Amino acid sequence: MNQLPENASSGIAVSPSQQSIVKVQSLEDPEILHSINLFKDILLSCYGPHGQIKIIQNNSGGQVTMTSLSSTLFHCISLSSPVLSLVKAAVQNHLSRFSDGGLLTAILSMSLISKCLESKVPRLICTNVNEYILKQIEDYLQVSECECKVQIDFTSVPTMMKIIRSVIASKPACCLLSNETNLVSSLVLQAYLQTLSMNDVGGSTARLGRVEYVIVDGPPVSDSQLFPGVLFEAPHLPTYRTSINKSKRVEAGLEKGLIKVVLYNTSMSGDSEELMDVRYEVTQDMVASEVVLQKLMQVSEYLVHHGVGLVACQKVIHPAIKKYFKQHNVLAIDRLSLTHIGAVQTLTGAKLLGTLHSAINAADFGYLTDVNHKVLFNKSYIHMESPSAAVVTIVICNRNEQALQELKCTKQFPD
Repeated sequence: MNQLPENASSGIAVSPSQQSIVKVQSLEDPEILHSINLFKDILLSCYGPHGQIKIIQNNSGGQVTMTSLSSTLFHCISLSSPVLSLVKAAVQNHLSRFSDGGLLTAILSMSLISKCLESKVPRLICTNVNEYILKQIEDYLQVSECECKVQIDFTSVPTMMKIIRSVIASKPACCLLSNETNLVSSLVLQAYLQTLSMNDVGGSTARLGRVEYVIVDGPPVSDSQLFPGVLFEAPHLPTYRTSINKSKRVEAGLEKGLIKVVLYNTSMSGDSEELMDVRYEVTQDMVASEVVLQKLMQVSEYLVHHGVGLVACQKVIHPAIKKYFKQHNVLAIDRLSLTHIGAVQTLTGAKLLGTLHSAINAADFGYLTDVNHKVLFNKSYIHMESPSAAVVTIVICNRNEQALQELKCTKQFPD
């Protein structure tokens, strides 16, 4: 029998402790300055209308990414330098808020850092000077006579077309010909105008709607299309079906003829946390799962009674509930992604419900004009339309998968 080591009864393992290693690296280290200038040169070569494509691959192999976008570049590159990692995090936060200006922000930041490190001026003075200059720039940009501002007439279609085309044409990784660039620019402009015109302007200011993108790998760019409303793939629908079950519509009132919609982001299959945490008292001849299903059925009966024609759920809907909805001409759509459920919410105006227990008010419902089944490129899609139609979907096609992803990112993060 082996003898237990000393202090084993106390639960403390007796082993030589390893000393923590703290690596101190000064900002005066030439390697830091070299890495900053090197990464700055990489970003400078991507900047502007003559920006070059970068081919990125891990040292151990893997997927090859071609891009000139800062959002894709920062996502694919792993940086070991703490200074570069800090700049990368700051630029990514900037992109998440403004969706543009990533390359300019990164180049400007690293230029300031490198110049401060190369100069003999104390860092505290450099920091104070940079903060002072930043304050002066912010004040100057607020002045109406600022020469940095360019007056753009957003009511002019040719002007808007030139702006959109200049952004798309400056991304060589999109691999678009001149006529293809014109087509994509035209679709983006149409989407902008449709979401703008279908909103309640209410005076001199207007709010833009939402533009969704569906990417299709294989067909040519000329097959790209624009659809008002929300369009998302539905692989469970066979392509030979020309239509889906018609949803019942509102029979009276201001919303007569429309489809009443309710949205859930909680599971309707019986495995929801709010249902599992409830204690049920059942007799020997009852099953707990049947009690949970009975609760779901009560919610379903409530929705049918109030004239709901479409139930959209971010998670799973129980097959028995789906069958019940189908018998009462209610279309049930489950497994919607976070992006799609948000687009449907914007389109319908319905509130996203996170519980099955609370009562549903009239303001929680949304409305649709129609729901159709479309077959595009041998794939099934569900198309939702609304009277307000604050959402437009652009179907982008390209024969090259990498170019397709670059084009999608260009529309979301232009820089």
